[in-house]
Parts: sequence; structure tokens; C-alpha cells
Amino acid sequence: MARTAILGDGGNARVLQTICPDSVLLGEGEEPLDTDDLIVGVGVGLRTAYPMDRVRIFNSYPRERFISVAALESHVEEDCQIGLGVAFMAGSIVQTGTMIGDNVLVNTGAQIDHGCVITDHCVIGPGAIICGEVKLGRGCIIGAGAIIVQGVKLTDGTRIKAGTLVVGQHDLRVAQHVQVTS
Repeated sequence: MARTAILGDGGNARVLQTICPDSVLLGEGEEPLDTDDLIVGVGVGLRTAYPMDRVRIFNSYPRERFISVAALESHVEEDCQIGLGVAFMAGSIVQTGTMIGDNVLVNTGAQIDHGCVITDHCVIGPGAIICGEVKLGRGCIIGAGAIIVQGVKLTDGTRIKAGTLVVGQHDLRVAQHVQVTS
């Protein structure tokens, strides 16, 4: 019988386990999964290499083994396109017409408005607000409570600090860029 597993043993992994209580936590270096096991998500802790860790761990397993999960208290509109290995934490809201890639974490209370494109390996921090028609490149990290207003496009690997208000491309001087390799 297939079981579900959460890759990682940090705080995000423990929160994922509240959404899927029968899942097992597999920390770094623990025994690999059986071939029929499903993977709930990548719940690694926030470290300097965080985006690369998420990518490396996700890519070390076949994509089709990942499933997406949502806390009962989250809301994702039915017409949204959701990739594999996506986690929606409690209170997160995703509005109509949004596309979310693989291995994305939408953290507690985060809001993503209409028509956004969130590409692979992004992390949306607790309470972050992403207004309509925003595009996040691969591996972006949006800090807790950050606000990105309508129409902004962030390049791959952009990190927006907690509490930052991004109202246009000129505001990206507050951002930090990291190389995200597939």
C-alpha cells in the first residue's frame, strides 16, 4: 500500500503534516521512498541555499510522484491551473485564472489575486499579497507580509524581503537575486 511522505523535517514540513496527518516526515539523508509512495511536498527549512534545496530535492524524484495539498482553511478557485507538489497552507487564497507551477509553497494567509503566474519552486511567505496579473519567475521567494502590486514581473531567483512593497520594476533594487538551477 502506498504511503505519503513529506520531504524535509523543518517547520514547513510539520505544517504539511497537519494537512496530511498520516504522512511520514523524511529528513535529509533518510532512507529513500518505496517506488509506489506519493510525495506530499518539500518542507525544507529556510536556509541560505533554500531555493536550491527545494529544486534539488524535488528533482531527485520523478515528478509524477508529487501530489498537491491544500489545508481545509485555504481557498483555490476551480479554474486555477496547479502544478505538482504544491502546498496551500491555512488561510491562503488563490483567485481565478491563476497558474501555479510545480513545487510551490503558498504559506499561511498568503493571497494571490486573479491572473497571476507563479512558476516552479517559488515560496510565498505568510501573509504576503500578490495582486493581479503578477508573474514570478522560477525560484522566487516572497517574504512574509510583502505586497507586490498589479502587473509586476519578477525574474528567476528574485527574493523580496519581508514587509516590502513592490509597486513597479524600479522597486526591484530592494530585491536580492539568486541563481536557480533546474
